[in-house]
Amino acid sequence: IFEKCGLVDLSLRLIGVYKKEDKEVIQVALMCLQYVTDKGQCDVNKRKLSNRESDSLLEIMKRYSSDECIVECLLHLLLVWKFVTPDPEVIVELIRMHPNCFEISRLGFQILSNMTAV
Repeated sequence: IFEKCGLVDLSLRLIGVYKKEDKEVIQVALMCLQYVTDKGQCDVNKRKLSNRESDSLLEIMKRYSSDECIVECLLHLLLVWKFVTPDPEVIVELIRMHPNCFEISRLGFQILSNMTAV
């Protein structure tokens, strides 16, 4: 349903446009993407990300690394979508930056264990 109405494309476009300006827009767009992938409404195997879309997500991971909500959404998307293979040190640093957030630790360690399993 959501894929048909373009929510994935719209969310990714919003992230690309507002990545340097509006943290609230990015949070909402990421939460939409997380919701869509959680509900299985977006076939992450069919909907590949363009290089520009992947780069935008990586850029906001760096720019907003201190924002718990944004980091949690990004790690969730990274785990489900595998839009890029990040440097393990980046994931470790995100876990270190948010020592009191169980979900960031859980997602981060899951991503790291997936990397070592390959």
